[in-house]
Amino acid sequence: QGLPEHDSNSASQPHPFSRDMTICVSRSPVPESGVVTGKWCSTFSQQSPPAALSNLNGAQLSSLFHEKPGIVLEGPVVPYIQLASGDDASLQIEAATLLSETPKAKGAKDFSSIHIVAASSDRATSMAEDLRSSLAKLDKACRSYVWPSLEADDVTGEYDALFRITSEIILNGADRTSLMVFVAGEDHSDMAAAAILGMLPFRGIQVAFIAPWEQYVDPLAQLCTSSGLFEYTGDQPERMGRAPFAAIFGPLQSCTFRKPLAPWNPLRPPPCPEEKPAPFK
Repeated sequence: QGLPEHDSNSASQPHPFSRDMTICVSRSPVPESGVVTGKWCSTFSQQSPPAALSNLNGAQLSSLFHEKPGIVLEGPVVPYIQLASGDDASLQIEAATLLSETPKAKGAKDFSSIHIVAASSDRATSMAEDLRSSLAKLDKACRSYVWPSLEADDVTGEYDALFRITSEIILNGADRTSLMVFVAGEDHSDMAAAAILGMLPFRGIQVAFIAPWEQYVDPLAQLCTSSGLFEYTGDQPERMGRAPFAAIFGPLQSCTFRKPLAPWNPLRPPPCPEEKPAPFK
C-alpha cells in the first residue's frame, strides 16, 4: 500500500526500487520430460527413507523423533608403541616408524607438515635432533620448537609458552592434517603441556608424544601442567571422544589406553529473582 504506480510498458520510467537491486530467481531442476513430479524438495534429493522407517505410521515416527539416542560417540583410544632404547637410555626414534604408526587425520593420506617440540632437558634435545636427522633422510622437512624449563609457580611463563609456541606452529603452516611431535623430558607434566598445545590450533592437530619414562602415565586421566593453571581430561564429554594424542611412543611394552566417555551433565544454573524466562527456547 502507498507504493507509486509503475507503467510496465514504459521503458523510460525506471522502477523506484530497481536501482542497485538484483533479483535472483531460482528454479528447481526440470526433468527431461518437462513435467515436474513429486514435491519441490524431492527434485534436489533422490534419497529415500530407510526401509525400517517406511512401514511406520505417524505416531511411531513421532515416538522415534522424541526418543533419546543414548551414547553415539566412542570413547577416546590412545595406542602406546614400544621403541628400542640406546646405550644411554635414550629412545631410538626412527622417522619411518613414527610416521607409519601415528594415525593420520580423518581423510588425510599423509601429514601436511611436521612440527617437533622438545623439552629443555639434554636427553629430550638429543632425541629431537635424532628425529630431525631421521626425517631428513626421508626428505621430510620439519620445524623445531623448545618447551622452556619453568618454575612450578611460573603461571605467566607457562601461559606465554603455550600460546607463543601455538602461534608459531600456526604461522609456520600447520593445518588440521599436520603432525606435532612432543619429546618429553623427565617431568610428567609435559604430557599435559603437549595435550594442550595440540588442542589449540584448528580444534586439534595430530600429536605424537615421545615418553622416555620407565612407567606408564595414563593419557586419558586428568593431566595437569606444572603450575596447576591448566588441566586436560580426555574422557570429558565436551571433548566428543577426541583423544589428546594420536599415539604415544616409549620404552615399555606396547598397549592401548581406553576409557569410556563420561556422561554429559549440562549446566542448569538456577535463575536469579530479577531474571525473566526468555521468550524462545
